[in-house]
Amino acid sequence: MNNDKQIKALNDLLAKCYDAEKGFKEASEDVKSTNLKQLFTEYSTQRYNFGHELKNLIISLGGEVDKGDTFAAKVHRTWIELKSALASNDEKSILEEVIRGEEHALEHYQDALDDLDAGSIAFNTVVNQRNQIRTVISRVENLLPAYSES
Repeated sequence: MNNDKQIKALNDLLAKCYDAEKGFKEASEDVKSTNLKQLFTEYSTQRYNFGHELKNLIISLGGEVDKGDTFAAKVHRTWIELKSALASNDEKSILEEVIRGEEHALEHYQDALDDLDAGSIAFNTVVNQRNQIRTVISRVENLLPAYSES
């Protein structure tokens, strides 16, 4: 089977992971709460690790990892709204933007799964990453009430 479709799907996810990694890193640097700093640093590292898993999959399928201008052009700035939330230093708004960004990521993961061979290592890896993103959303949603009063 031609792996071009799978390679493209994985490269697209890789762009999203880099975007989320950067968004979480920026959030960790800008929030005041020590707990949120730690949480966002953890999620930034998670996305960094996701990216490396995806790179390995792309290479194993005989593809090339998108880099440089082509790669930068593909990065969809899902996290751009996070900038305004960070500027306001409103932790509730920041958490809401994280949830929004993660829900957007889930859509991309589902799109990628549609292009991957069910049962393959790539498919299973993407399912695992998607499930971890679902956990992030749940965890952040559970934090919202604690920051709604601040």
